[in-house]
Amino acid sequence: MQPDSKQGWKTLGHCLCEALTAALEQACQHSWQTSAADEPYGPRPVDEATVTFRLRLRGALEGEAFVLIKQAEVPRLGLRTASAPIFEEAHAAGLLLLLEGCTAALGNALSQAGTVAVQVERVEHPELPDEHEMELWAQAEDEATSGKQRVSFYLSLDRKLGSAIALSAARALPYPSVSDAAPAANLDLVLDVELNVTLRFGQRQLTLREILGLTSGSVVELDRQVDEPVDLVLDGRVVARGEAVIIDGNYGLRVTHVMAPQLQ
Repeated sequence: MQPDSKQGWKTLGHCLCEALTAALEQACQHSWQTSAADEPYGPRPVDEATVTFRLRLRGALEGEAFVLIKQAEVPRLGLRTASAPIFEEAHAAGLLLLLEGCTAALGNALSQAGTVAVQVERVEHPELPDEHEMELWAQAEDEATSGKQRVSFYLSLDRKLGSAIALSAARALPYPSVSDAAPAANLDLVLDVELNVTLRFGQRQLTLREILGLTSGSVVELDRQVDEPVDLVLDGRVVARGEAVIIDGNYGLRVTHVMAPQLQ
């Protein structure tokens, strides 16, 4: 059964909404709330009238997505770094900082399959994928009119990324829930079963030639910086992240984040 790339596209949209809400709070003078627009979505604006950013996802999820904002709507955001009433380059720089502030939260929200790194860059005249598009709304109270003002973020991603996210969601580790006494009693039967967990500092793909060439003293560089969190893995699924510590001469993990049961 093929993964539903449309569901993966919606998952990325909702995760980006949550990350945007927090980033807008820090970057703007107004308090914005973001949500996904109800279908049908508005048509994608023409390229000349937008400022466009590419999100590159690497690691457990691979692919690209694009975020477009109409230039005429950008000044409404009230970016702290750009106060001009019409769009100028300072607005584009402020938007780049805004989206860079979303990368950690977005990568974390999409990390059920492992570490996901997100990079953002501004692009001019990109070739946008046509598979999936989504409109995200940022809304804030307009004190001048006692109403609401809205800015649209248009999200576009390729089929590869949508399928990867959907597959990750389908494989997400389900945590047991206890709703009444009978399920609780059944759960007690297995709570003492021992499970093997693994501490993962990173990973790296090697060719067969590179593996056969390994000798004593060879160094294999992993895909993770020393200050990045370490994964706690159960049956191939990341269930928690934290900091590596030393306990009586053995490695240990100080948990700083427990993964959500599944992507919504």
